[in-house]
Amino acid sequence: MFLLRPPSRDRLDAVLAASAGAAFTYDEVGASEPLAGHARPGTTLPEGYRHGRWAGVVGEGESDFDRARAALRAWSQHREQGFTVVPDDPPITVGTEVLTVLRVPPVNVLAVCRVVWVVDEADRFGFAYGTLPTHPASGEEAFVVVRTPSGRVEFQVTVFSRAHHPLMRLGGPLARWQQGRAGAGYVNALRRAMGSSGTDASNAAGAAERG
Repeated sequence: MFLLRPPSRDRLDAVLAASAGAAFTYDEVGASEPLAGHARPGTTLPEGYRHGRWAGVVGEGESDFDRARAALRAWSQHREQGFTVVPDDPPITVGTEVLTVLRVPPVNVLAVCRVVWVVDEADRFGFAYGTLPTHPASGEEAFVVVRTPSGRVEFQVTVFSRAHHPLMRLGGPLARWQQGRAGAGYVNALRRAMGSSGTDASNAAGAAERG
């Protein structure tokens, strides 16, 4: 959904409520999970979508892993980029529906998603959400923090998506550029939330790769 004027909180609450129980706008629900934090040889994202995989070091050791996990639970990867997140504290649980708003002049972009899987292990924490009808794209985004055997803490973002709203299709290269910018931005936003000086986000698989 695209709005010229900033929406009120009542409007956002109404949009989110109207999306309750809505069907996903894509068929491959959960397809990002096999690659999240432990890519398996030969595993690929669904065909017919643009693929993006970004990763960056956000810390070192158990303490930084705990801080990264807390930042992810607080949706810092969105908030630090200027997203409004509704509700204020969405739980990281399967079935949670969340609305984000981002100002991309001259419009405000509203997007509603539902959490499709969650991983919570000793050295890996994260989740993915999939798109609902009130979203300009169609597909899935996964956000996972991983503590490697060497102790390095990485934040990994995996995306497969394609245009859903007609305006996004018309946007062409500009819309794709914005998607890529957001992908790298998630990693750098989590680093800022942690006050980390880790490496900048790298695009491990090519945001412009097409499935």
